[in-house]
Formats: sequence, C-alpha cells, structure tokens
Amino acid sequence: MRRPLLVLLCAAAAAGAGQPSFQLLSGVLAATPFKTLTTISNVACSSRCSRLAYSKCAAYSFAANGTCWLFRTTCLRTEPSADHPGVVSYAKPPEPSRWCPDNQGIAFDNRCFMRRHALIPLTWQAAQQACKIRDACSHLAMPTHRAAFLALWHFKRPNAYEWIGAEDPDGDGVMSNMDGSSSWTPPMYSWASAGPILMPDRYLSEIHRTTNVNSNIHYYICEGDLQCRMNAPCPAGWFLLEQYCYQYFADSRTWHDANAFCSTHGTNGQLASPGSNSIWLVLWDRLLDNTETRVFMGAHDIGREGLWYTLDGGGVGVPWLSSQPDNAGGAEHCLEMIGGAANDIPCDHLRHFICRSDAQLC
Repeated sequence: MRRPLLVLLCAAAAAGAGQPSFQLLSGVLAATPFKTLTTISNVACSSRCSRLAYSKCAAYSFAANGTCWLFRTTCLRTEPSADHPGVVSYAKPPEPSRWCPDNQGIAFDNRCFMRRHALIPLTWQAAQQACKIRDACSHLAMPTHRAAFLALWHFKRPNAYEWIGAEDPDGDGVMSNMDGSSSWTPPMYSWASAGPILMPDRYLSEIHRTTNVNSNIHYYICEGDLQCRMNAPCPAGWFLLEQYCYQYFADSRTWHDANAFCSTHGTNGQLASPGSNSIWLVLWDRLLDNTETRVFMGAHDIGREGLWYTLDGGGVGVPWLSSQPDNAGGAEHCLEMIGGAANDIPCDHLRHFICRSDAQLC
C-alpha cells in the first residue's frame, strides 16, 4: 500500500521542481484575465499558471481570499500593488520570444502594429475598445512620425480601409494622435471630410477621413509594445522593421566593400535589400530623412545585364529615376538610392550605405 503513495509523492516533488521561479511585479496587472478561479494558496495559483505554455499564461495575481487570476500578458497599471491590499502579482521569468504577440503584426522600432482584418469590422469607438480587450496596453495605432505612418502602409496590408487612432481636428492636414501625444503631417494627403483617419487600401496619394465614426465600420490596426523582456532585438542605434535591423553608415565604400562591412555586423549582415517599395520608402524616411543622400543598397545586375536581383535573390520592386537604369558606359551594375528613387552606377564608385541584419529573439 505504501509503494503507490511513495510514487505519487515523488511525482509531485518533481513537478514542483520544474516550475518557473515567478518574479514579483511592482504594479497591478491591467489586462483582463483569461481565467479566474479559487485556490488554497499563492503556490497553488502559481502552479496553475506554470502548467501552461508561456504564451498561454505569462503572469498571475493572487488575493488573500484565495482568488487566482491568470493572464496572457504582463501589462501593468501605474499604481503599485500597495494600493490594492491583499493582491500580489507575479510573472514568469522572461524567455526568448518573437517581437509581436502571437507572431502577428509588423514590428517597427519599439512598437508592434497589429492588423485586425481577420476579425469583424467595427466602428471607430468599438475598434478602440477591441484593441484594449485584446491587451490592456494596446490601442488603435498612433504613428508618431512619418516613417511609422509609412510602415503602416505596408505591402502586406489588405485591400480595405482600416481605422487608426489619429484625427485632423483643424482640417489643415496636420494629424494628431487621439491621446494628444504628437502632431505630424503625412507624406501625401488629400482630405475627403473631417474626422478620424482611415488608412487607404494601398499606397495612394490620399488619406481618407470620415465623420461617420458611429455608423461606418472598418477593419482596424492596433498598436502595442514589443514582447521583448530579455534583450533588445537590434544593436544600439539600429532600428527594427519586421524581422530585420537596419542602420545607415556615412563612410564611403565601394559596393562590394560596403557589403563585406555589413557582413561583419550582426547575424546574416548584408547591404539592405530593396525588395518592396514600402520598405524602401520607410528606409528613405527613417534613415535618410527624405534627403538626396546617395547610398548603396543590396541589389545588382552583375550576373546578367538588365536582370536586377536583391542579395536575397528576389526581384527589385522600387521606383527608378527617370530613364534609369541605363547602364551608362556599359559598367553600371550596382544599385544606389538617391532622393527616394533607384539608380544604377558602377560598383567601384564610393557611396554611403545601409546595412541589414537579422533581428534577434528577445
């Protein structure tokens, strides 16, 4: 009779030993718990969370009356736990993860822009609430500068209008985020009416705005924090766009020397590949501030004249200067960016350049 009992005790001890060492949080978890239950102790509450994968349960709160709340996010309120007597909150220790929740969305700098085109279209106010329900630290996307706005105009966008958290209260083309955090002018615009902003269905020379926020329904873009809790995905000074880190270097090198230099920086370092017009425009705005600075990019037609390929092996989907590429002198086989457009030049010319490397799990 004792042997089964001994086996059960050993199994329980092993399960306890394998549980993560939860970290006490300095604030109150602000998200909506995905499960509420009653347990006999703090340890029992932590055990319920530890049984689940990190993406399923990242943190928990326990009250003196035995109430146990399980959370998928560690989003915190600003007030300390002392303001809520008897409630303590803990989080699992950080583990390497991708940048955006559920591997969805576009990672840009320290933010995640998450499309909600697979869900039900909503009014503007309902979309704001839907972002909050998903994650208490999320809200409708509020780009703080032109490059962030261009990142939202992404090639993966669906062909549909989408709500974002910005409006033009004065009708002068200067957009303000709904929390008053910043004002900025989009790259190109023409106004249809007054009110909150909709992203157009593709990169057009207009942004649509509407006053019918209580009746019009659209898909929407939420914005939240990166999931990084262990380390930054990019080196200091580089910026994150999707799964890559980018940086501009102002020293002049030939195309091959520049690519060799990039290969020594980060994982799979190389000259930045201009695979799509949207990423090209973000790099021009974010790193070159829309100037005429001439920089080498990771594309060439060295193998066969007129067939341009990126260093990734894909096609070149960017705007060329007028009458370019022209292979002047029969020796222009490398690509440079100038004023937001592409030009072919000899590979042995000297130019500044933009490097790209793989972003790290964080």
